[in-house]
Amino acid sequence: MNKKVIFLTLLSILVFVPTALGAGIDVGTGLTGTKEVLGDSIQNIFTGIAYFIGITAVGALIFCGIRFVVATDDRVRLQAKAHVGWVLGGIVLASLSFIIVGYIVSLI
Repeated sequence: MNKKVIFLTLLSILVFVPTALGAGIDVGTGLTGTKEVLGDSIQNIFTGIAYFIGITAVGALIFCGIRFVVATDDRVRLQAKAHVGWVLGGIVLASLSFIIVGYIVSLI
């Protein structure tokens, strides 16, 4: 496996998992309280992931915009435009997944 993939996976685990583990489950509340805490934990994890994706997407848009502006070759400009399209598509996909997870958590 690639060392970068392993590093990014471990970094993601260190950033997003403590949010879920920090939620204390009160045994006295029964199953209803446990489901609410689990739902809140899942929602918190996906909120953190959404923030991370948003920050990364803004950085990628800035990078591609600078690349587009300073490019002297038409091929590089077309690549930068294509990358902007992929970043915007990723933002839409991440937003839809965040909405779907929020809806499913609200059903719990």
